[in-house]
Amino acid sequence: VDGPRGPAWSVQPGIVALHRWTGMPILPAVATGRGFSIGSWDRLRLPYPFARCDVWYGEPIHAADGEDVATVCHRVEDALRTLGDSAGINDTIS
Repeated sequence: VDGPRGPAWSVQPGIVALHRWTGMPILPAVATGRGFSIGSWDRLRLPYPFARCDVWYGEPIHAADGEDVATVCHRVEDALRTLGDSAGINDTIS
């Protein structure tokens, strides 16, 4: 949800546009597991083949009619940070 230009962990408005276009909820999720980093700007990690990963899902997020896009983005960011706390990865979130 942080988009191709970043910054990392900063939710961009495209996810809200996609939510409104499809009517599907935004489902915040974070994952941990053994893997490797490809050295990109967002520190993307890919799991090793056959690695066991843990995934944390939050409550689905729906934007109310007329709700500001920035407000929805902040709600998604807050949900991701809460999940990051549960997963123990917030030390990697800048």
